[in-house]
Amino acid sequence: MYSGVLRTTSVGTDHHIDDERESNVLFWLEHRGLPASDEVVERIYKCAKASDHTLSEAEIMECVRAAR
Repeated sequence: MYSGVLRTTSVGTDHHIDDERESNVLFWLEHRGLPASDEVVERIYKCAKASDHTLSEAEIMECVRAAR
């Protein structure tokens, strides 16, 4: 799971990177049979962007629980 947003020098690529990372969040959740609602995905994604490290499984599960 990605922990932050990479800033690129090419214009217009930040959005593509964000989409790819959101897809990774969806895959991670679905792979574990967890709900992949917009609220859950957004909460995890925001936590990951704000973090200075890769989120642990416990941190991700905390986001899932908080979004329910």
